Amino acid sequence: MSTDKWTGIRVEYVMDTKATYRSLAKKYHVSLSTLGSRASREDWPGQREQYLNTVATKTSDICAEQAAMDLAEKLIPLQQAADLLSNQIRAVLEDVDQFYRYIVTEGVGPGETKTECRIMGKADTRAIKNLTAAVKELAIAIRCLYDIPTWREREEINLVKEKLSIDCERRGNNASGTQSLLVRFAKDDGIEDMAK
Repeated sequence: MSTDKWTGIRVEYVMDTKATYRSLAKKYHVSLSTLGSRASREDWPGQREQYLNTVATKTSDICAEQAAMDLAEKLIPLQQAADLLSNQIRAVLEDVDQFYRYIVTEGVGPGETKTECRIMGKADTRAIKNLTAAVKELAIAIRCLYDIPTWREREEINLVKEKLSIDCERRGNNASGTQSLLVRFAKDDGIEDMAK
């Protein structure tokens, strides 16, 4: 039998998980023992396993990439909205009279009112509280959207890194050591891993 024919049989076995030595021997009119010994000599089962692992890895990578793209499509508009809100708040804060401006409605006659905007000498504390709350909520949203840790979170991470470094030194693990250690940081939305 030609080398090309054997290659074809091998490729069919490797790529088709339903293919067996018996079914291929019957299909290609080859003795089962000849096919079995060639398959054993060329490690067809190992090639099949390697092929399936490669397919699984590529499939997993494609799924992960698609999930990341889907998430990015959802996050980008939210990030843009957060940026627009941030710019709007900045514009409000640049207006020096913003918190001294009041909407005043006065009666000017029977059943008639007049509404106008007036600048007063006293700041509108409710408007200040509302804007403060909006800034706080926006900061939280931006931190979540851009995955920015708070000062406290950064300090906790630095402390854990420092402790990990000290522990590694005590154990005699230097930067070129072969041992690894996995540190898990608990977060509200899951677990974050950091390997050292």
